[in-house]
Amino acid sequence: ETLSLKKPTTIRIVGEAVGRIDFGRVELVINGKVVAKSKTERAGGHVIAKIDSEIPIDRPCWVALRTPPPPVKDDPALTAPVARNELGRELFAHTSAVNVEVNGQRHFDRAVAGQLLAEMKANVDSIQKNGTFADDQERQRVLDVYRDGIAEMTRRLKRSAK
Repeated sequence: ETLSLKKPTTIRIVGEAVGRIDFGRVELVINGKVVAKSKTERAGGHVIAKIDSEIPIDRPCWVALRTPPPPVKDDPALTAPVARNELGRELFAHTSAVNVEVNGQRHFDRAVAGQLLAEMKANVDSIQKNGTFADDQERQRVLDVYRDGIAEMTRRLKRSAK
């Protein structure tokens, strides 16, 4: 989804998360930063957390809801343990992002794009060295997806530098 705004404004974001196991809270995330959160409450045989926030939007961004992410090694911001499901796996949920355009402009994070570009290039090297495929045609189809992504990300980075 894309929300197109003609100018900076305040938008209302309403959402909820429901689960069998208490996931603690739901978070409203804009461009990767938590801007609002709401704790879970018991509701019958499940838990629910609701977000209803007025958020000022002054530039292009992306917006999503998530439950707290599990700890990530070497990330001091993500150290808190999270609930586990019946199989002992860490719970985590994240909606698809809603892109918010402002005055025809879309969000583009050069630092993240650079990281993705480096990751795609490393994946190509790994596929070429370690990939196992039915035949060379199958290998090329997979590599072409990466090469197309690398070309597009390179174009976007060049365009954003202007």
